[in-house]
Amino acid sequence: MEFSCAYFHHNRNVFYIIFAKRDNFMYINLNDIIRVVITMDMLFEDYLLTGYYLLSLCLTKDIHNIEFFEEGTWGKQILCYWCISSKVIWKLNRITDYFSNTAGFTSDPREWLFRLSSHKKIDKFFLILYNNHYYPHCPYQIIDNHIRYEIAEIDSELQSIEKNIGYIDFTIKAVSFLTSKSFQYSLPHDIIHLCF
Repeated sequence: MEFSCAYFHHNRNVFYIIFAKRDNFMYINLNDIIRVVITMDMLFEDYLLTGYYLLSLCLTKDIHNIEFFEEGTWGKQILCYWCISSKVIWKLNRITDYFSNTAGFTSDPREWLFRLSSHKKIDKFFLILYNNHYYPHCPYQIIDNHIRYEIAEIDSELQSIEKNIGYIDFTIKAVSFLTSKSFQYSLPHDIIHLCF
């Protein structure tokens, strides 16, 4: 099974969509307002739902794992026992680090039977999905911003590594020279260690 979550937080306003995939079936929980089971073909036929699903995959720490909590994050309050660790989209302009016990399930979904929901319930689900106030903010734009941010972070790390490579190379050569026989005065290794 696979588990993923796209979680939006704007002060007290929360919108989340949870996905649990087994074989060709997808269980979807939309903000605890409505839950449906559809096929993967039905999911990929809808542009917006596909976007939320792809976004949830980008934000979830490990799609093959859910965590069990006996206590809530704040005090003893339990919102869900089986939780997905995912990043949170904060006020639609930044993405926080992974946060566990955000959204999930009251029972272990790996033990559930997945049955296709009725057409009436599926139609109601899409009606609610398209009428939420986060809809104007396209999930594909959020994915694009998230990927751009990750690329910028990787680029920054690479630049830092490149700067340090020069220093490391110099240090290796200096230590090699100072400990070699060609250096007139041999220095103990602990003194060399203090120098660098």
